Amino acid sequence: MNTSTFEKYPDLVAQIRDEVIPRGIHFFGHGHLHVRNDSLTFEEAFQNFFQCYYLMEEWGFNPKAYAYPHSSGYFPSTQLACQSAGFIFARGSTFEPDKYFICPDDVKEPENWFFLPSVQIGQLWIYIHNHDEMRPLLEATLEKSAWLIGLYHALGYPDGYCYYPYEDFLKDLDFLEENDFWCSNMDIIACYIKERNNFQMDVKLISSGNNLKYDVVFNDNLDNAIYDTPLTIELTFDASVGIKKVKFEPEIDPGKDIYTITNNKLQINIIPDGQKYTMTLYN
Repeated sequence: MNTSTFEKYPDLVAQIRDEVIPRGIHFFGHGHLHVRNDSLTFEEAFQNFFQCYYLMEEWGFNPKAYAYPHSSGYFPSTQLACQSAGFIFARGSTFEPDKYFICPDDVKEPENWFFLPSVQIGQLWIYIHNHDEMRPLLEATLEKSAWLIGLYHALGYPDGYCYYPYEDFLKDLDFLEENDFWCSNMDIIACYIKERNNFQMDVKLISSGNNLKYDVVFNDNLDNAIYDTPLTIELTFDASVGIKKVKFEPEIDPGKDIYTITNNKLQINIIPDGQKYTMTLYN
């Protein structure tokens, strides 16, 4: 969002905070002013980023992600200014198909957190124009197990900038739903990747009676105020021990403290914030 525009409409800001954000919709920073940041000095760019970050934080919009207007964030000084203002990553764009895919295959870290590529989608000649062009890209994303950021324009609005037909957008959504995609806000995915890459699990045996008990700490050593996205963790138990159930205290999921083991494995969603849990194993 361009905060210089939104600060003129405090009632709209309040409505977004109270009605839109609670529905799981997140917002990225787009500058206080909609300018080409690469044309600014470091100090000018920093002020543009910082004012945007400050107002988003003041309004309760939890700023983490940034999207450069006109994708103008090529210069290292611009990227440093964005990072210094408080954002944890930023999106640009690319027209090079071999650069569309973020963290493909076994790659664990983007090449540059402050110029992530996105795919321009709409009716300009060099963009992705319709579902027939979008589908092979989605198929390649699935094959590579990659992160793809799609930048749609003017959905279903022919007079808008870089219009994309609504019926093609629905086909894109249908394809995502029918296949093994995880679709989420940019900031959630970025936090997930950083937490995953820094994940640590510390286990200490505290009781070896009838039921084994352990102190367990899930941690990523990141700022918990920013990195608060649940990770999916898979625990594997020795088949010879015959563990059938696991209990966590305090509860990981509200209202559920005991989990059933399937094929000697357990998947849980946990925020790696350094919280200590007591894990009890039942045969």
